[in-house]
Amino acid sequence: MTASTRGMYGLAGAFIGVAYALRAVGDVGTPALSWLSPIGWYQAMHAFSGLRWWPLLLLAVGAVGAVATAYAVFGRRDFGAGLLADRPGPERAGPALRGSLGLAWRLQRGSVIGWTLGLFVGGLMFGSFGDDMSDLMGDSELSRDMFLQGMANLVDGFYAASIVMLALIASGFAISSALRPRGEENEGRIESVLATAVPRRGWLLGQVAVTVTGTLLVLVATGVGLGVGYALVAEDPDALTRFMVPTLTYVAPVLVLSGLARLLVGAVPRWASLAWLPLVLASVVMLFGDLLKLPQWFQDLSPFEHLALVPAEGFRWAPFLALTALALALSLAGQVAFSRRDIH
Repeated sequence: MTASTRGMYGLAGAFIGVAYALRAVGDVGTPALSWLSPIGWYQAMHAFSGLRWWPLLLLAVGAVGAVATAYAVFGRRDFGAGLLADRPGPERAGPALRGSLGLAWRLQRGSVIGWTLGLFVGGLMFGSFGDDMSDLMGDSELSRDMFLQGMANLVDGFYAASIVMLALIASGFAISSALRPRGEENEGRIESVLATAVPRRGWLLGQVAVTVTGTLLVLVATGVGLGVGYALVAEDPDALTRFMVPTLTYVAPVLVLSGLARLLVGAVPRWASLAWLPLVLASVVMLFGDLLKLPQWFQDLSPFEHLALVPAEGFRWAPFLALTALALALSLAGQVAFSRRDIH
């Protein structure tokens, strides 16, 4: 994939993020902004409350215009290349690329930025519900069981569950980032790097640093989105702190999942794709554990199960510190295993 093609994919992702953001901000404060987003056009149809058809024309015109533009672009570009020609890079790398950390950031910066923007928008959407939970839940016992997790306080229970859901989504970044070294190995690029004076452990440490830092950034963006969305609707000046701090506590279970992925990459790389199974398990436990009356020992396999559901519950240090220590141990074990095995 050429640099220009990657740039086009990045622009497409950015467009989706902007569309969600415009719709979310438009819903909570400035309705005119929703009309700048195709998502707002669909919602303007009011499919379940007084259906109106004319916004469908905007969607149809937009779709036809997008297809026509894509067809014109496809006919003008070279096969396997982007619309814009790749520019030759500099003869020598800049200072930022002369170390393992700079290289790791260059490889993963697009993913970090994309996930950060995406989770900010996701948090903004959840926060924009404000205190009006009764209409959202309706009379469905299933919705209440899934979202409130048995909490008596409607608002705190909803946001406690929302934080866990968003943290589970953020785990997707942490796992994919921890698996990035395996991708570099499969593509044969790591051999060229390690053939130089770059030590294997130093190269991997750069990847680990980006994973940990990126996870923190993604969770901070999630908490900021929740706080900003809630503050806009409920006019609560303390909302940012109220939601960002609980969201950051989930860095421990998220890094446990990334540590498991790193251990698989280091010890049994051919099974590295199994790193996604713990995330599936954690999602099932969070959404259906109590609903399906799953055994407690099974639910305890999820690292997210051990943290208090803040703000509905009081924060507990012991499980947070235990999960942090477990994440560190898994990561170190994976790094040691990676440094001792053959690269293939």
